[in-house]
Amino acid sequence: MTLVDIESPLCDFPKEDWDPRFDGADKEWPAAKDVFLNLIDLSLPAPSELAHGHEHLRLMHLKHFRSVVRDTIRKQAQSPHHAIQPVLDVVGLHIDKRPDLDWKEMRRLIIANVTPVIFSYKVKFNRGRPWNCLGPALDAMFQRPDALYPGHPSYPSGHATLAYTFAYFLARLFPNATLALMTEAAGVAFNREVAGVHFASDSEAGRLLAKQMVEAMFDAKLNPNHGDFTAAVNALKLS
Repeated sequence: MTLVDIESPLCDFPKEDWDPRFDGADKEWPAAKDVFLNLIDLSLPAPSELAHGHEHLRLMHLKHFRSVVRDTIRKQAQSPHHAIQPVLDVVGLHIDKRPDLDWKEMRRLIIANVTPVIFSYKVKFNRGRPWNCLGPALDAMFQRPDALYPGHPSYPSGHATLAYTFAYFLARLFPNATLALMTEAAGVAFNREVAGVHFASDSEAGRLLAKQMVEAMFDAKLNPNHGDFTAAVNALKLS
């Protein structure tokens, strides 16, 4: 018998573990004029119970690498802006240091559109975090009372979704940087697995969701404010 039974079933995220900061995040859509996509146009498969046990084993292995990237993981966990910055760095975007406001507004609008989608699926699937299934054996990095404790369900990974959303978005504007953008987004997602707060399938779900959302934003039939969105994209300074 291994430390983790590979037949271990999916587990739920306990209601009492929800952090009040995230209550209602699935309903906090931006104003109608700023909505760039609709939840009804998106889809995400349920996490697979077949792969669940093998993911446990992988996480138990990955925790041995934390000492190498601990500081980076904590930095990326601090906020959505910190999660996406490694992707922005690929094309030299330091939005908070730029004198123009167009990039700041676009970043705000993308995060405002993506966040309720992430939490809608978190609520729908209510997948437990790795420690809900593994308990103390996993020794996840962010445990209460750590301010970075993620008090909400695991699937999909919010960090992965945000990082990949900006990677797919920027790939439209900087196509020659596509590979580097995707690599950095994958790194952000992977760091959350090393930290023991996400399964690999949470990360992949974030990538799939991000791809759909960016495609919807650029689709005149799916984006209810496609004209305003296109104008905002065209106003972005790329150098």
